Amino acid sequence: WLAGLGVADTGAGRLARIERELAGAAPDGNPRLVLPGAVLRRYRHHLHLLAPGEDEPLEYAVDWDGRQPLDLPCGQLRLDPAPAAGLPLQVRHRHGGEVLRLTPEGPGRPLRLLLQEQAVPPWQRARWPVLWLDGVPAAFADLAVSAALASRLARAGCVLRFQPIDRAPGAV
Repeated sequence: WLAGLGVADTGAGRLARIERELAGAAPDGNPRLVLPGAVLRRYRHHLHLLAPGEDEPLEYAVDWDGRQPLDLPCGQLRLDPAPAAGLPLQVRHRHGGEVLRLTPEGPGRPLRLLLQEQAVPPWQRARWPVLWLDGVPAAFADLAVSAALASRLARAGCVLRFQPIDRAPGAV
């Protein structure tokens, strides 16, 4: 698999190191192994081969009204179709501790738990955007959207879309 994806030196020594450092890590661990020209990660019993730097956190914060697609270092956000009147959104990297209220009357849910439930790998959690509406976390990419933002999007007749940049060669 590694050789087929262009990783050099996939001999017995490299495979033994992968076995020791990734497969031998704690089941709930988040092991990472740097290879020449790639990074190998394990998440939920799968190996992911990433481009160098693709698993490092990003920092950004930008105001966005949704009328034009927003290109971020991790991908593109857009509202489809674009709303006639802009929405007062801010887009930021994840800091941790964010809570989303998915139903109007329901309790807030920690974003950390929502992302675990949806099997979002830790390195994507640290890179993908959190949208804020009126100073409150309102969405994580297009995977989890608060009731308040969902209502605003419905009134505007649009849907939130996130297209991540996928430079990663593969997963197995």
